[in-house]
Amino acid sequence: MDKIGVNIDNLPFGKLERVEDLISYEGPVLTHYRSRESEYILFYWVDFGQHLNRWLVKSVPEKAFVEFLKKKLSLNDIVIDDSSNVFCFLVDIDSNQNMRNISLCRQDQLDPDYLPEQQLYFSSAIPSVYDSLIEEYSDNFYVETLRENAVYMKIEPVSKVFGTTVSILDASKFLKNISNSLTSFIEFDFIREYGSAISFDRVENILKGLKKELSPRLVYSQYGSFEVGISTYSITLPENQRAYRDWVRLVIDNYKRDVVSVNYNSKSEVDYILDKFDENARNSIYKPFLEIVNNKSLKFEARSSFNSKPIKLTSSLDQVERILPPKKELQIEAKTEKRKLYNMVIEVKGDNDISKIRKREIDDGLLFSHSVEEVELPLHTLKHEDKIYQLSIPVIVNLKIDENNTYEGRIDEFGLTFNHKDKETVLQNLIGTLVNDAANGFSSKENPEQYMASFNEHL
Repeated sequence: MDKIGVNIDNLPFGKLERVEDLISYEGPVLTHYRSRESEYILFYWVDFGQHLNRWLVKSVPEKAFVEFLKKKLSLNDIVIDDSSNVFCFLVDIDSNQNMRNISLCRQDQLDPDYLPEQQLYFSSAIPSVYDSLIEEYSDNFYVETLRENAVYMKIEPVSKVFGTTVSILDASKFLKNISNSLTSFIEFDFIREYGSAISFDRVENILKGLKKELSPRLVYSQYGSFEVGISTYSITLPENQRAYRDWVRLVIDNYKRDVVSVNYNSKSEVDYILDKFDENARNSIYKPFLEIVNNKSLKFEARSSFNSKPIKLTSSLDQVERILPPKKELQIEAKTEKRKLYNMVIEVKGDNDISKIRKREIDDGLLFSHSVEEVELPLHTLKHEDKIYQLSIPVIVNLKIDENNTYEGRIDEFGLTFNHKDKETVLQNLIGTLVNDAANGFSSKENPEQYMASFNEHL
């Protein structure tokens, strides 16, 4: 085993007391020790020689240790990614538990093979020796973490008729707007970060779970003027969401950066918003937030942490209209701009038929949307003139639209294509052609028996 770092005579912890073997595999792999100098000293087995076992030794903060036991942080997170302490120790121990070859080194000097795997989590039940520690953190840890990460916001009336007090109506609308803005940001930020790596079918399920875990929480309040701390965090994510834990930790900071701390009078900062968020996202995230900023009867300020300097939030009309174009302008653009196709995930209450729900319900239930070059439309019924076919397996129409707003529809299975400016005309032509071909036994095709057999499979 190679020498690494600077030799020292002893570890700086004094007399060590073994607490618990946390990870074992044919012997201890990770063991917790404590001493009068440090409560949480971890020995991690990293190498061996003919007569010696080498251990990586690191003292870790209590909070990080608890997060490791709760399976929120990996061993790599608390030992290697601890930016507050970049030093560690290596020690060789013989079969009689004597320490030899003790050295102090920086983490960047370590052999890469000594580094814990990124996904090495504590996987066992938490030992009973830690019951009191876990109970203490169960009461305080979650709330303290929320408060540390929270964004603090204050509103007070411009008119002093009622002093600095805020009406219940204003306070409730303020909380609702912030909650809607932050919840929408969580959705769009997650899609931007992971959308290209997650299949479309999984998006709705993952977002539902994350929205439940990250529901905005009120963690501080002060009255007179109305000031609140709002945060979002999850101590222990479900297993199917654990891959996103780093994003979960940062999402409230991303919201502060992209929404709360923005200078809405600055063209360059608004340019950043326009570049990062499409119009749908801006309406969901910035519209409720800017309603507060632009409320002439209220003063609005925010702090990115409890002790930070408050930011007085104001905006200029021309910059706000760049973020949220007036409806009239949108209607004019809709007549002249190129049409697009979108895939959408919509949450529908109960057993509502998607074809019968109203536009407002679609707006409220929209979880995710993105533009696509081509969509697949399943046909469950083929009806043309007096002929009707009920299909057990749908026929698929591939539909796309070109730069001249002309639709192209194809039924590749039966070699059918039709183009027209009107989508319904395209669909009716394809359906009519297919129905007539089927009624005539596909006699116009080169291999009618093959086409007929394929059609019968759908019945």
